[in-house]
Parts: sequence; structure tokens; C-alpha cells
Amino acid sequence: PSGDDVVINNNIVLGAVLSTTSLVVNSGFTFDLGSNIFTNSGTTSISGTLSDGNVAGANSFAGAVTINGSGIYNPANSTSVFNGGIINNGTFSTSGTSSTIFSGTQSLSGGNFTFGSSLSVNSGTLTAAGIFNINISGTLTIAAAAIFDLGLSNFTCGVIAVNGTLSDGSATGTNSFGAATVGATGIFSLSASSLNTFKAGITNNNSAVGSFSVAGASTFNTASQNIAGVGPYVFLGDVTISFNSITGSGATTMSVGGNLSVSAASRFNVDQLTLTVSGTTTIALTGTLSDANSTGSNTFTGAVTNTGTFTNSSTSQFNFQNGFTNNGAFTSGTSAYVFRQNPQSIGGTGAISFTNLTIGQVADGLNIYTFNRNITVANLTFIKGVIATGVNTLTISTSVSGNSATTGWVNGLTSMPFAVGTNVTNVYPIGDASNYLPVTVVFPSVTTAGTLTVNSVGGDYSLFPNSCLNQIKKVSRNWNVINASTVPLS
Repeated sequence: PSGDDVVINNNIVLGAVLSTTSLVVNSGFTFDLGSNIFTNSGTTSISGTLSDGNVAGANSFAGAVTINGSGIYNPANSTSVFNGGIINNGTFSTSGTSSTIFSGTQSLSGGNFTFGSSLSVNSGTLTAAGIFNINISGTLTIAAAAIFDLGLSNFTCGVIAVNGTLSDGSATGTNSFGAATVGATGIFSLSASSLNTFKAGITNNNSAVGSFSVAGASTFNTASQNIAGVGPYVFLGDVTISFNSITGSGATTMSVGGNLSVSAASRFNVDQLTLTVSGTTTIALTGTLSDANSTGSNTFTGAVTNTGTFTNSSTSQFNFQNGFTNNGAFTSGTSAYVFRQNPQSIGGTGAISFTNLTIGQVADGLNIYTFNRNITVANLTFIKGVIATGVNTLTISTSVSGNSATTGWVNGLTSMPFAVGTNVTNVYPIGDASNYLPVTVVFPSVTTAGTLTVNSVGGDYSLFPNSCLNQIKKVSRNWNVINASTVPLS
């Protein structure tokens, strides 16, 4: 019957090469294509079963394939090539070592699609036109210049290699990805508010802007995985790290347009990434945010709250624009921590100590940076801003620079050390809410090291009104000095 329209009204096992102009498999009957080469140049209608008898064959469908309510398409080991799309109102399920290839522009519609092994989109655009599930247990390969539009479908894939374009057509679905690789010509672009789960890492080898962009919420879970490659990562929605551990192993950028959450018992190793978070950053109890291998610059536009562990052993710069609350464990390392752009608060119930802290940037005004707890800084640099300590104490253990009436100072209790020696001098970079009023303290000799805590207080000294000093010729200003162990105090 080669070249004819074929209607299956019995159980048939194909024993030779067959080419048809149309195929109908009626309900209750099975057409077993076996290990043969089958080609249908027209439409295919399946109300019965079209299978391959668990042997490897090669099947090609040039026209539209319709699987009706009772129909089943279930090859186990064959290669199936589709050129005209599939309408699935029955059962579509490939398995075993079967492979499925889509060539040319076409669509999937109807019910769920299960691809038990590999799926390839070789050319044109394959569009999922409807709300249904697409499950690929094996590998999805999208060839260069080809497009797979997930549409409204709920998509699950084991391994994905994108050399063309993976998109969602601005529709909303739920997607789950195994190991994902974006090739040098690939584009991974989910533009709608999809919910996306990554289970085995991402490698982006396309350095072009826009090569990887996900608009909806994204979750990394299931296994330890890497964010790798040379291409930039753009997550426009929230990102949740919910498994130990996720590592930035590619020297590239990662931006989070929403909130970043590191869940309990999870770890996000920023490492080689340059990270930017526009929303809030939250590290849960027993969660960890770390950076052990980077020289980049990480920026937190929203507030950062740590209830777990925030640890750093790199030389990256950390930029904060809306405050830092530490209710857990914090290790600054030797990196530069820069608080800039907006008035903000630094505090929490956990200890905070910075090796290198910078206040403000040149373009800022004299913003107020409120310290809501005792904080220790080894090296403090003022560029533009005022630190307000309230009832708390700022300890400067090594050096301070940049302080002036135009660049900033400390309004509050400031402690500095005095080592054993002669002519030991500290300049306290202090003032009040509006004025820079530094104090220089010199000890001709120190025999026992200690600290002095100094702050400036507006108004007359409390005993001045009852003194014999001229009550008119005065400066309405006094300074409190608190000694801790420094000997001699002179």
C-alpha cells in the first residue's frame, strides 16, 4: 500500500518499509511499526495504538498527527520525526531509548506529553499551545536558530542543551530543569511570571546580554549545583536557595530583580559571581551566604537580614544600600564593606566587626548611617556620610581616614586604642548631628595599653554655671572621655 491512504482496522505488525499519504488507526486496533522505516506524508489520526513493538525503527510524520480520546502513541525504541505538529487528546508517551525530533514550525496541543528519552527541536519554532504537562526524562536539545516556546505548559526536563532559543511566549507555567547548558548561540529567556525550579545547575556559555533571563520566581533545590560559564544571569523575580549548596563557579554576573532567600540548611557560595540583589536578602537560621573565591563587587540594594551565617574570605567588595541586620554569625574577612547611597541602619543581636568599612560615595549627601549596636571597625574610611551611634559605641581599632566637615564623622561614642609607647596620638573623628568637632588626644607616655572612648556633647558643661569662669566668653560644647585601662592617664 505504499503511497496510499492507509486505514488500520485490525492488529497489524509492519514487516517492511512503508510510505503512506495518510494514516488512520481505528479504535481497538494496534499498528506495530516494528524496526522498519515508516513515512507518512499526510495527516495521521490515531484512535487505537501506534507503537514500535519495543524495537528500533524510524518513523516520519510530515502532516499533523491527531491522537484521539482512545488513541495511544507509545514507541519505546524508535526515532520519530514530526513536521506538522501533534494534537494529543489521548495518550502520548515515548519511552526506552526512543528519540523524538521536531523539524519546522509546528505546535503541541491537547493533553499531556511524556518523552521518555531524548527530544530535539532541530529547526523552526515548536510551540506548546495550551495548558498541559510536558515531561522529558532524558535530554532536550534545541538546535541553533530553532525555538521552543513553552507557552502555558508545565514543563519538566532532565537535561537541557540550548543552542537556539528556549522561551515561554510571555505565558505563565511551572517549569523544572535538570542540568541546563546555554551554548554560545543559545538564549534562555522565560519572560513571563513562570515558577521555575533548577535542580542540577546552569552553565551559560553565551556572553551576550540577554542570553539568560528568567522573569518569574526561581528556586534552586534537590542537589548541590553550580552557576557556571561566562554569560550573565538575570533573574527578574525572587530567587530561593533551598538546598546545600549552590556555588557561583563562573566568573560572570548574576542579578536578582526580586528578593534573595537562603533557606535553612542551605548554602549560597557566591564565589566567582558578581552578585546584585535589587530586593531584600534574607539568610535563614542555619542558612549560609558565603564568598570564598572572588575579587568582584556584590551589591545589595534592598535590606539584608542574616539569621544564619554570613561569611566571607574573599577580597570582593560588598555594597549595602538599605541596611544590614545581623542576628546570626557574621565574618567580614578582609573585603571592603561600603554602605552608601541611602540613610540606613546597621545592627541586630549578633556581633558585627568589619576589617574595612567605607561610609558613603562621592555622589551622596551627608546621609545618616545609624549603628544600632556596638560595632568594631579595623579600618574606617569616610567618603560621604555621618555615623550615628546613639547609646552604642563604635570602636576603631586600627585607622580612620577621610573624615572632615564635608565628608563625614561619627556622632556618638567612639573608642580608639592607645598602645604602649611615647607621644601616642589619636584623632577622634567625632562631632554632633550637624557639626564636625574632632578631638586630638596625646599621651606623652603609655605604660599600660588601653582605650579611650570620646563623644561630643552640645551645650554647657553641667558645672559651668556655678564656676568662677566668665559666663559670657564660653564655647557651648563639652566632650565626655571614658578611660579603659590606659596608664598613665595624663
